[in-house]
Amino acid sequence: MDRVIEKKFWNTKKLLMIAGIVALAVLIFASFYLTSGNSKLNVETDRITISEIKEGPFKEFIPVNGVVLPVSTIFLDAIEGGKVEEKFVEDGAIMKAGQPILRMSNTDLELQLANQETQVFNVLTQMQISKNNSDQNSINRISEIWATTRHPDLARLVVAQGWVANRPVLVKILGDGKVVQSFQSNA
Repeated sequence: MDRVIEKKFWNTKKLLMIAGIVALAVLIFASFYLTSGNSKLNVETDRITISEIKEGPFKEFIPVNGVVLPVSTIFLDAIEGGKVEEKFVEDGAIMKAGQPILRMSNTDLELQLANQETQVFNVLTQMQISKNNSDQNSINRISEIWATTRHPDLARLVVAQGWVANRPVLVKILGDGKVVQSFQSNA
């Protein structure tokens, strides 16, 4: 036998629907109430300026005190100091890698470079003098040996090295600015 089940008036589905409608109504009411212009801002009276409304030009800017900072800052440092002779770019200019900024001069550095160049030339001169002295000592020593032995191999070496003339040389002897004697030498 079947028995009749009574339907409940307040089932779960109805309760959830009523709760959703009430929540939506509260949300709409709260948004109207909070945005109705009744908000308050407490400001000190000495900071309020009241003046007449006038017709005039519209100012599109507002003066504000502040500090402007660059996005990135690059600090440059010169290896050697000196005097700026010429500026190639101005402040704030956009530059490319390797582009010169300015030309500097440094008299101390130029003097130091000149001194170093002089030292290099002195060393080269000393080396040349040493080589010449060494060659002259060798020539003298070989000449002494050749003068005593008259060995033909030594004679060929002396001529091959260019230490003696292989053709006659004209010798002029000067006295009082005039040629006193002139003769051919077979050295």
